Amino acid sequence: MDNTHVDKKIKIQDSKSKNLDQLIFPLFSVKEGKIDLLKGITILNESLLNFFKSYKEDGIEIILLENDLNIATQLKEKFKINESRFKILNSDIEEFLKNEKNDNINFRYIATEISWRFKMSCTKFSQKIQKIIGSDSLNKIKEQNKSAILNTCYSIDIIKNSSLYVTNKVKKIILINAPNMNPERPNQLSEDEALKGLKQLYNNLFKEFEKNVKNNKFMNLFKIPKENTNLNDNSKEKASVKTSWSDGLLLYIRHPEHFKDSIYKIYDKFMVIYDKYPKAKYHLLIIPKEEIKSIYYLNKSHLPLIKDMIELSKEVINDLNKKNGEIEFQIGFHAIPSMNQVHMHVISRDFISPFLKTKKHWNTFTSEFFLKPSFIIEQLNNNGCIKLDRQYYENILKQPLKCCKCGQDLKNMPTLKAHLTTHI
Repeated sequence: MDNTHVDKKIKIQDSKSKNLDQLIFPLFSVKEGKIDLLKGITILNESLLNFFKSYKEDGIEIILLENDLNIATQLKEKFKINESRFKILNSDIEEFLKNEKNDNINFRYIATEISWRFKMSCTKFSQKIQKIIGSDSLNKIKEQNKSAILNTCYSIDIIKNSSLYVTNKVKKIILINAPNMNPERPNQLSEDEALKGLKQLYNNLFKEFEKNVKNNKFMNLFKIPKENTNLNDNSKEKASVKTSWSDGLLLYIRHPEHFKDSIYKIYDKFMVIYDKYPKAKYHLLIIPKEEIKSIYYLNKSHLPLIKDMIELSKEVINDLNKKNGEIEFQIGFHAIPSMNQVHMHVISRDFISPFLKTKKHWNTFTSEFFLKPSFIIEQLNNNGCIKLDRQYYENILKQPLKCCKCGQDLKNMPTLKAHLTTHI
């Protein structure tokens, strides 16, 4: 326990590791939720041990904040974690943000509790977070979700020119509807249900944190210069070609070693990856290793490549069906791709995903905007290239929401997402 730090005053020790990503959170469900303190500590202890066992990289720091000195002292006594990447601090969130050092911080992620109606009045910690971030960001989350699912993470992106982002390095606020045993609060659970839920909460929180850390590393790869091979042979200098976020798929091809967890399978001519922000339960991308910027750079010579992608999609779908039972899939290309590098979507038609948030997302996959491979082949055969009316397809994205299963008109995304569950 020597490496678990707790102090009445905040004294955040300088870490040897630079560019830390920090996760800061309170002890969930114990004070207001009335879960037994020792049982709550035991569950968090187990979840942390499992996380640190699976995530061995440096560059992270998990901080448990507790403003009650007596509870903070008990936390230190009861925790069984000998881990330099974990600290317990006796502080509230306002004091922490006011006094902490930022020199070696990459980003901070603050997790806090919300009610099922996305209210932040449920705990004192949450009330202080809402005071810091305001209500506008929370209202946007409410618009996208009918209610907060128990133990599920919802993220608020902090505005990049805000003091919280610039000065305190806070990138996201992670909201979680935590299990409750308090009879005076809604949705009271039995102890067994609450403890089981609390374990799921912490596991989901650490997975969310890990996902964000990996996303940061992914974005840092854009800073890796691509050597310009078109320089004069006599030049000893290396030029770099700027890479933007839209070149993200190229990074999988150029640096597959960085994306082992995101790669479904690698073939001689193709790479199949899991979509970073899946819009359905199963959402993969088939990417040729040959660098082709988009479908608009295809010509007749690429017909065999498109046909190979179709055959490969059949293999992927067959494998997924063997593992998961019969699932309905669709394959295709976006009429106006947001990412450079030709890629084919292989996506299940349930469209159940927290990343499906907007009308644009929906229409991207459920309208003419989603081009069938047969359409691409027809265009290449007839025209030798892809010729589309961009304005026509941009207008498609603005069409009203309509269920792709039954054709029912839906007024907004929460209504649509609730309706989709009736087709499962």
